[in-house]
Amino acid sequence: MNNDPSSAAAKSEAAIRTFLDGTLAGDKALVQSGLHPEVVFRLPRPTMIAKTVNGAANLADFMVDLLGAAYTDAHATYGVVVCNESGGVAEWRLQATLRRNGGPYDQYYCWVFKCVDGLITDIHEYIDTHYGMSQNAAMGGDAIAAHAQE
Repeated sequence: MNNDPSSAAAKSEAAIRTFLDGTLAGDKALVQSGLHPEVVFRLPRPTMIAKTVNGAANLADFMVDLLGAAYTDAHATYGVVVCNESGGVAEWRLQATLRRNGGPYDQYYCWVFKCVDGLITDIHEYIDTHYGMSQNAAMGGDAIAAHAQE
């Protein structure tokens, strides 16, 4: 990556880290600040919530509301964040307590981001679906299902 903070790669990385930090902090304005107004977030099958979220405000609401509904004491650590002028890939780990039953949650995520002019335009989520599905059962379908409705 170019170490020049004005480079397109640095702007992509800043937007990605802001999105992740804002989600964990429960700060919808921070989540939205690095998003293109027409961002698309894709949670492909067989993730727990196979859906697409369109628009910066909708995505900020979705991320913060889902995290708050499903988990307490959430803590994220970044693994690899690699960016270039057109986006990046972020591996991160979410450790939390399941709100519904107090059990532990420990999941690794890999998100692929597309960026234009320092704003995120597209996000694809990849997770360990077996673990995610087993934890979804532990949370109860209602904790996740409300957010899967369109």
